[in-house]
Amino acid sequence: MADPRPLALVSGFGPFEAFGVNPSAEVARALAARPPAGLRVRSRILPVSYARAPLVWDELLASGDPPELLLGLGVASRRRGFSLERWAKPQLKLVLRQDVDGRSAREFSVDGPRLRTSVDLARLLVALRRRGVKEASISRTAGGYVCEHIYHHLLAHAGERGVPGLFVHVPPLRFAPLERQIQVIGWVLEELLSAR
Repeated sequence: MADPRPLALVSGFGPFEAFGVNPSAEVARALAARPPAGLRVRSRILPVSYARAPLVWDELLASGDPPELLLGLGVASRRRGFSLERWAKPQLKLVLRQDVDGRSAREFSVDGPRLRTSVDLARLLVALRRRGVKEASISRTAGGYVCEHIYHHLLAHAGERGVPGLFVHVPPLRFAPLERQIQVIGWVLEELLSAR
């Protein structure tokens, strides 16, 4: 018998630069192992690679039941809180550092429309505040690096499937311990799936 619980697909990123342990990967793994009540979570860890990260998302999308939510996670190296990303654009910041494969944004930056999440971020922010999450905010830029690249890819797939898609930047572990990050992102999943 098929599992009736709604399925969320969640990605995090692997190590890069100073982040030998990337909290976004640890949160994605933990939520797949211990999903919020009433939900199923399937996760993948993406390489910080312009070329390879979208391929891993495509594998995740093709690996089972159709999802009801797509959630991407990444770490923001200098942000203290949780950033709910509103937009993703295909034009990347050409001055940024290379990815883990030594490739630059110049190879992957293309012209095209920016995409906006269908998630009501104001409502989500209010719901998180009610749960005591004061360190969350709505962000207008996904950063122009691999996170922006994968968020644009994720939103395109979400639009094709008619499901919500969202990217959240989590803080470095020095600003928020892992258990707190797992708790907050678990609440994000609960709120998004309850709003369907």
